[in-house]
Amino acid sequence: MPENRGPRLPRRDVLIHFFAERPALPVREAAALLGWPWEKLAALAREEDALLPGDLVAWSEVAFHLLRVWPRAALLQQLGDASALLPRGLHLTPVAWKLPRYLVRAMEVQAVLKRADRDDVHGIAAEEHVAEALDLLVDDETLAFFSNDAEFLSAYEYPETVNQQ
Repeated sequence: MPENRGPRLPRRDVLIHFFAERPALPVREAAALLGWPWEKLAALAREEDALLPGDLVAWSEVAFHLLRVWPRAALLQQLGDASALLPRGLHLTPVAWKLPRYLVRAMEVQAVLKRADRDDVHGIAAEEHVAEALDLLVDDETLAFFSNDAEFLSAYEYPETVNQQ
């Protein structure tokens, strides 16, 4: 019997349509995009006031979770040249920092341990774990520094400001 390997990354055409057209999606369709049970997404969307009439989930809510659920590298690779639909600041860049070994080891282990507690992400690695932690460390002073930097803000605030552009 074939092994169930869990949710699969959405097809390229589905992702392109989603990011290009920015539709509100029926709960079940949005949940399938995220690889979540539809009941989980429906409850979360209600809690976040993102459940629209007709059991549609707001595009921004789905986009927010989509970028956190799937490994960024996999999403960008799946999108290929259509990755330009996402703000440039959300694309990946190599980092050549030198960090204490214990911190690197801690982040690698922590990523695995935290993944065991989460059912809302697929295939979290140390890179995603560290990026998520660093995102939470961006403070008000840093945001003020970038207040006139459209590239930074479009990535940092994505997808909330998409419809305001």
